Order: sequence, then structure tokens, then C-alpha cells
Amino acid sequence: MKWLMYYLIVVNLLTWIIYGIDKWKAKRRAWRIPERTLLLLAAAGGCTGALAGMLMFRHKTRKLKFMIGVPVIFVVESIFFVYISHFTSLRAANSTAFITPTAENISTEAGFI
Repeated sequence: MKWLMYYLIVVNLLTWIIYGIDKWKAKRRAWRIPERTLLLLAAAGGCTGALAGMLMFRHKTRKLKFMIGVPVIFVVESIFFVYISHFTSLRAANSTAFITPTAENISTEAGFI
């Protein structure tokens, strides 16, 4: 589960930076990052970074597909991650609850070793 947390931190930070770069490029009328890339970053787990970038940089806030799409991605990913974390915590709890008794386990619990 730790790897998922690290992944989400990295992808959200990267997405926020990319949204900031795209806004900076938009002000200078430079080559832009495609909208598809911005939405794919949000769908890859960076929806929090995308929302933060949209609000902090006031970027893509007039585009309907971003104003609806990114929050929808956020809700779907939130439900998915809550489900995953709940499933893995149940799995971990169940795996420790049914330990097969062995001579080693019994003697350790009884204080013989």
C-alpha cells in the first residue's frame, strides 16, 4: 500500500507542475501541452494535482470537459482507492486471523521459548 501512496504523491505533483507549465506557455503563446495529455495525467491518478493546478493557475476553467471531467475522474478514483484500501485491510486482517496452529506457534504462545 505504501507504493500506491508514493505513486499518487509523484503523479499528483507532476500533474500540478504540468498544468502550471501549460498555463505559463499559454500566457507566452508558446507550444502547448495537448489537452489529451492533461486529462490522461488526471486519469492516471493525478486528479488532485489537476484540480489544484486548475484552481491555483486558473487554467482550463472555461473548458467544460475539464470542469466536468476532472471532478468526475476525482470521484471515480476516490471510490476506487477507498475500495482498494478497504479490500487490502480486510485481506490483511483475515490473513492474520487464521494462523494454523503449529508446535512452534503453540510453544511460543505458552512461553516455552
